[in-house]
Amino acid sequence: MKEKGISNILSYTALAIVLLTIGSIAAYFFIHQIKISSEVITSELAKEEKKLLEKISLIYWGGGIAILSNDGEVEVTIKKIYVDNNIIDLSNNPIVINPHEKKEISIPYGKNLMIETNSENLIKLIEGGFTIIETTCASHISTITTITKTSNQTISKIIGDVKNEENKE
Repeated sequence: MKEKGISNILSYTALAIVLLTIGSIAAYFFIHQIKISSEVITSELAKEEKKLLEKISLIYWGGGIAILSNDGEVEVTIKKIYVDNNIIDLSNNPIVINPHEKKEISIPYGKNLMIETNSENLIKLIEGGFTIIETTCASHISTITTITKTSNQTISKIIGDVKNEENKE
């Protein structure tokens, strides 16, 4: 007597098709998730690279002004300035310092000066016999420290140069 119903070969073929379909859908979503993750990682690395390229130094700070110099090769946009416990929010009117440009900023004098850039980089500037630039990346990839000797004669010349550049504009 013959059994009636679906043959074993057809049932195994149908099962294989169903499993391949489910596996293909799972693989598609897995690969799509990996692609999104790699794009996010690439974007974050680009931000960190930009942070490392931002090099700002404090040339002079006193009498209600600070003179900052962009010693790097990328434009730096300052969105916040921290003087001791005071925060100066410049989000509506940020200060842009082009590469190799010096900019005079009106801020009160204090003991500690730190700036925050649009790339969310925090740069601590210390004024005195030495100018110390400390750039700290959020992911702790790297810390760059530069020390530059600045004389009073050099500061006077730079203040004059900055005022001459502003008068030209």
